[in-house]
Amino acid sequence: MTTRQPMVWFPIGSPARRRDFFVRGQRYSILPALSLDGILHLDVRDCSFTSATFNQFIDTLLDNLNPFPQKNSVVVMDNASIHKSVHIAEMNGGRWH
Repeated sequence: MTTRQPMVWFPIGSPARRRDFFVRGQRYSILPALSLDGILHLDVRDCSFTSATFNQFIDTLLDNLNPFPQKNSVVVMDNASIHKSVHIAEMNGGRWH
């Protein structure tokens, strides 16, 4: 939360200065799995995600997905380092054969 005012007035010739105060509250990490129909899985933590917690999220998400080519059967991730765990590639093995 900030106490920032949208405009500040100072006399001509004086430098315009504004002081902002930032109040830091509790931080949360939110990890959603979204589809066109809504949220498939959601995890909210009061700490950062690690490889282990991300792997748990994916493991639970895979239980809620359908085999390909059915609806909600594809997971798309960017190339963040947390997404490159060796365990992620191994998790699907044997689930839908």
